[in-house]
Amino acid sequence: MHSQINCMQWIQSGKADIAVFDAGDVYTGGLNYNLVPFMSEVYNLGEPEYYVVAVAKEEDPETELTYLKGKYTCHVGINTAAGWTYPMAHLISNGWMRPYGCDSVRAAAEYFTKSCIPGAISNEYNTGVPYDSMCDLCHGTSYRYCRRDASEDYYGHTGAFRCLVEGGGHVAFMKHTTVMENTGGKRKNGGPEMR
Repeated sequence: MHSQINCMQWIQSGKADIAVFDAGDVYTGGLNYNLVPFMSEVYNLGEPEYYVVAVAKEEDPETELTYLKGKYTCHVGINTAAGWTYPMAHLISNGWMRPYGCDSVRAAAEYFTKSCIPGAISNEYNTGVPYDSMCDLCHGTSYRYCRRDASEDYYGHTGAFRCLVEGGGHVAFMKHTTVMENTGGKRKNGGPEMR
């Protein structure tokens, strides 16, 4: 498997012509690889295609968006819009999390105790200090551990949800449709109620 960064490098060097990226990757591609988006999907829905939400277990009343310091978190992936960019921007802009300049990786490592943030310790996405706690909840093994691709079980929206349900997370950041897409609105085997 190749990462989104590999694809950006291939386009920049002429080995590839086109790729599909998450909104967070579009920013990285423009900033670091001089890539320019030329197409995007636009739906005439009159409202956003999806919302970013923080999901916690109903049985855990201690977990609140206004105070997540010390919590265990599950993310779609580093630099993804729903799993990283929007939640971090919200926490930092509201003054709940110290920004450490523009070092969101350090900000998260100092604020959360344990996380699964696929890609967080990869030098492709984190050029600073690799904070191991940012992958403590991840599930992959060997070279697949904490990768920002499907080889990490807790990567993506469904992966972040699985991390919350089975991986020990207190809160997961994902698009608002993820829980329904993965449960059909029903709990399996008396599983945890989400709020």
